[in-house]
Amino acid sequence: MGRVYKVCLVACVVLLTVIALSLTLKPPVAHAANQYKYSVVYGGGSQADAQKAMDTQANDGWEFVSPIVYTTNGGTVLLVFRKER
Repeated sequence: MGRVYKVCLVACVVLLTVIALSLTLKPPVAHAANQYKYSVVYGGGSQADAQKAMDTQANDGWEFVSPIVYTTNGGTVLLVFRKER
């Protein structure tokens, strides 16, 4: 029985060594988070102006993220868009 245990132990050590070496020689691929470019567009004072700006940017491949509304100066709206690099 001592011989069977030794053979099993050597087999485990060899298999673990193969696994460890395969991970160190060829590490798994890491994917970085998406990199975005951001664009801020003046949305105008009316809803029609904001919609026109959104349509223009969407046609150029930009994704709408969020509006930024300023209540001072007559209610200015800035539109934030992003696009993958």
